[in-house]
Amino acid sequence: MSNLLKHPPGYQTCNVMQRSNTQISHLVRVVGRGTPGPTVCGLTRFDDLDGSTVVRPADLPGWSMGGGVFGPKVTQRKCPGCWEES
Repeated sequence: MSNLLKHPPGYQTCNVMQRSNTQISHLVRVVGRGTPGPTVCGLTRFDDLDGSTVVRPADLPGWSMGGGVFGPKVTQRKCPGCWEES
């Protein structure tokens, strides 16, 4: 049974696993049929590129939209900056 956090309407979870067996659940606004932007707290999911050159690396490498890691030894935590805003 999954212990992943359920997102509020109009958002999707963007889960990022930490080394301490804690998964941080951020939120991304759903726009039309996708989730194109950063997290609600302002973290980017994709590198900013100039052609093939990385100008600024993503804030959240290794994220999962709607999925993630779960189980009895994994703690799920809400990002306060995302969840308080929603």
